[in-house]
Amino acid sequence: MKISKKNLLENLGVYRQKIDNKICAMVKGNAYGHGIETMCKMLKGKVDFFGVAYVDEAKIIRKFDLVTPILVVGYTDLKDIIWCDRNRVSISIDDLEIIKKLQKLDLINLHIHLKVNTGMNRYGISSLIEFKKAVQSINENKNLVLEGVFTHYFSRDLKSIANQSRKFNKFLRLLNCKNIIIHADNSYSALISPKYDMQRIGFGLYGGFSQFGLKCVKTIKAKIVKIQNVKNGESVGYDANYIAKKDSKIAVASIGYADGFIRNLKGFSVGVCGKFAKVVANVCMDAILIDITNIPKARVGSKVLILGEDKGIKISYDDYAEFLHTNACEVMTLLNCNRLSKK
Repeated sequence: MKISKKNLLENLGVYRQKIDNKICAMVKGNAYGHGIETMCKMLKGKVDFFGVAYVDEAKIIRKFDLVTPILVVGYTDLKDIIWCDRNRVSISIDDLEIIKKLQKLDLINLHIHLKVNTGMNRYGISSLIEFKKAVQSINENKNLVLEGVFTHYFSRDLKSIANQSRKFNKFLRLLNCKNIIIHADNSYSALISPKYDMQRIGFGLYGGFSQFGLKCVKTIKAKIVKIQNVKNGESVGYDANYIAKKDSKIAVASIGYADGFIRNLKGFSVGVCGKFAKVVANVCMDAILIDITNIPKARVGSKVLILGEDKGIKISYDDYAEFLHTNACEVMTLLNCNRLSKK
């Protein structure tokens, strides 16, 4: 797997052209499968926050970056609060009872972002009354800092975004304090109609939404490690669920479902020597089997394009998403870097 710092920073530049606010680079989920340490080091000093889902991810970042503010957008266990307080890690709160528990801890300057539910119904305060009490409770405690207020858009539909924004604004009107970071935009809405003080970008930062000129940050190639001559009528792979209909050349390539190339990708086309080759048989944990009968240039050692562009062939997240009937963001995180970085 090859990571392009150039593409990453160009993608960030696309967002900088659209917005003139703070940027929170979302690096949760191992930076969407790109490697949290690699991405954070490339982005250090170029973004205002790193966004993570859990404290364990923040702890990874603090091993090599003691400066960049970190925001935990998901759940934070009370046992981790002291560590967050001492390490400049902001936490998300959506429950008045949790704020009361915080007041009993030995805190110094804990930064809090209140999360508002405007329709996702996952996290967030739904009641205006509870929100007002939460703001008041935080402001009354000298060891708590209300740093931000945010919500989460659940759709790319512009009408839905507008409706959620209107709901969000009702909560914002209850704020009676200054210097609060307000944020709601995700990778898509930040490109269409950015609002408020900060944008949270993840999927787009790594090359999603190519229609906006964003470039894929990672290119993935496997390698042909074996070529089998399979006779007409012979089976290939686990469960003998592929039978050769003619004498064929089947290549074994070094990627499997342990690398995120899941079993449901049987039938998907990858690139070999500038041509498409179909995956046959069930995907194995460590290998895929591809039909290279009509690709005479293919040899042991030839590269197999899994994601990106090479020799006139392009394979995108959208290609995977369409084949798997899912979204491109899931594909991005599935194709991980645990072993691919070593190939």
